[in-house]
Amino acid sequence: MGATHFLFRASAAVEPFSPPHPSLATFSPALAAELLSVPAIARSMLPAIIAGPTGTGKEVLARALHELSGRQGPFLAVNCAAIAPTLLESELFGYRKGAFTGAIEGRPGLMRAAEGGTLLLDEIADLSMAAQAALLRALQEGEVLPVGATEPVRIDVRVLAATHVDLEDAVAAQRLVLAGDGPIELAHLPESIRRPGAPAAAIPGLRPRQLSAEDLRRRDQVATLLRASRGNVAAVARSLGKARMQVHRWVKRFDLSLADYR
Repeated sequence: MGATHFLFRASAAVEPFSPPHPSLATFSPALAAELLSVPAIARSMLPAIIAGPTGTGKEVLARALHELSGRQGPFLAVNCAAIAPTLLESELFGYRKGAFTGAIEGRPGLMRAAEGGTLLLDEIADLSMAAQAALLRALQEGEVLPVGATEPVRIDVRVLAATHVDLEDAVAAQRLVLAGDGPIELAHLPESIRRPGAPAAAIPGLRPRQLSAEDLRRRDQVATLLRASRGNVAAVARSLGKARMQVHRWVKRFDLSLADYR
């Protein structure tokens, strides 16, 4: 009679990569590489959009960006889908006493309430295009005009936006203007931020998509500039008049490897 042999293999515990913030711990090497840019984005005053499916930790990342920024003001988060379109300006920009029926006293609005800190606008794509344009104007000018006021008020607030929709598709469908050209730095959130005490999720494969003629032109342009600059992303960004994060996004989208150009 034969004997059955059992082979037991000891397995060492896998340690998470050292994160830039305790709430961003991950076991994924790919995600750890993505998160290397978090401290630089945190120090910037430019608005940033965080994209990722529902439940991936977009607010966790936003709070980490605030805490790493060194800003002393509060962190406030608001779901844009919960703001009635008719109340948008008064909710975001505030209003003066007597500005409308029921305004028995003035309110500063969310952007001024977060003075010196960070305001997260969750589900930004749920805002109308007109509302997004008003918000973008406030960000560009660094001031808001409360409802009923005649003089604008300067603001010091870092604005972060979050959405579960695909940014490129939303811009193409004219659902999102804040991800287009302008003072927007893009932070793309992969689908595997590990919440404390929760298992690490697997990073899914990229959704296959056909490249349009415009995409092919942009890919060739980026590849040519990378070759000329020996993979210098900052130089490519300057040549195109774009943020470095946008160039990194193109590199990932077009399956380019910076190592191939260095």
